[in-house]
Amino acid sequence: MMSPCFKIDQNSLYKKVEKDKGDNVLKRITSYISVFIEKYMPGPFIFSIGLTFIVLALAIITTDKSFVSLVIMWGNGLWKLNNFAMQMALILILGSCLANSPVISSLLDRLVSNLRSDRQAYFLVLSVSLICCFINWGFGLVAAAVISEKVMRKNNNLNYPLILSLGYSGFLIWHGGLSGSIPLKISESSVFTQEYFSNEIIQLSSSIGSSFNLFLIIGTVLVLFFLLLFVFKFENSIIQTMDKPKKLEKKQSTFSGPLFLKICVCLLLAIYLFSTGMSGGINSVITLFLFLAIISLSSFVEMENVFKKSMSQAAGILLLFPFYSAIMNLMIESELAIKVSEFFISISTVDTFLVNTFLSAGLVNFFVPSGGGQWAIQAPIILPAAKQMNLDLVKVSMAIAWGDAWTNMIQPFWAIPLLALKGAKLEEMMKYLIVIFACTGIFYLGMMFVYK
Repeated sequence: MMSPCFKIDQNSLYKKVEKDKGDNVLKRITSYISVFIEKYMPGPFIFSIGLTFIVLALAIITTDKSFVSLVIMWGNGLWKLNNFAMQMALILILGSCLANSPVISSLLDRLVSNLRSDRQAYFLVLSVSLICCFINWGFGLVAAAVISEKVMRKNNNLNYPLILSLGYSGFLIWHGGLSGSIPLKISESSVFTQEYFSNEIIQLSSSIGSSFNLFLIIGTVLVLFFLLLFVFKFENSIIQTMDKPKKLEKKQSTFSGPLFLKICVCLLLAIYLFSTGMSGGINSVITLFLFLAIISLSSFVEMENVFKKSMSQAAGILLLFPFYSAIMNLMIESELAIKVSEFFISISTVDTFLVNTFLSAGLVNFFVPSGGGQWAIQAPIILPAAKQMNLDLVKVSMAIAWGDAWTNMIQPFWAIPLLALKGAKLEEMMKYLIVIFACTGIFYLGMMFVYK
């Protein structure tokens, strides 16, 4: 006879078996994804080269342009985004300078030091990324990289690819946030925009503050936290050793400049930012980062040293931007991007227009990873068709914005700030990003049907 102390609770055992089954199924799915990605997923640079030949092939098949003329279109676009590439590089470098300044670094260290569990570390990275990307996408990407590195320095046993994936996932909401290119574009009183909106000024409260956009943001946050709580596992399966940051060497013999000179420069920058009301878009963000970096570092010499150490983080952007610029130019001049948008419109009805707009924007984003560039391509095709169907043009515009943001999860271009961290590998992040992409995609498509 079995002793009472060894009595088995059949219900508990059944629940445990069922839970193990679920875990094993999920683990098998993620392991298959992981193996596939490790074998076949290229790095960001090879990815851009692959896209180049895919677009060339599609242009040859779908247009009447000669191969040589298509190559010329591609080559003419190599350097068209030089200004934008410089802006992106400066955002990363100055953001890194700011994060590595003694003041900001100590504040972040204090924030991270209060973490009491691994779960809190994952939630902190995701929360910082979401908040900062909503405020400004460039700031969000830098902040995600910085907080991820800080968290990993505190605990080397965390799942490094998961930390980085959560940091990058905040980028999902950027186009519905305060720095979203399309909401800002439709709020301008430009001839291009008002041609479609009947000379009406579209306030940000009608785009970013609309119930449609707010529900998409809230839903995205809930989906991400659900995945973090119930799907992603926190096992310390991947150990990533982070080197301790080296202290900057102080060069006593170098003239660092008097304090009043630093104050004067900061005063000039502050007056400029206040007078313009931060109305210069991405340039205002760069100027703000420059101001904060100068004021938080002890001297111009230290600023120069930190800047030099941070320059390597921009290497990926400077290498990839010419190729994406060339792809974008080829898509535009060959009218391939127009054909993609026209195809989705041709199969759309009033009920499916919003869904197809979202999907077409997601597809175009693979080849044109620029919100402003994508708007310039798709708006002249999609908005007239939407107007003819008497659809809400603001809602249609925001569908383009969210489609653009959604496929960033599997388009590695904007993950460069995180991939610049030591030991970061795209193929290790992708098994999590694919799950995020799939789950948020189901939610977005559902929302597009509900708000049709």
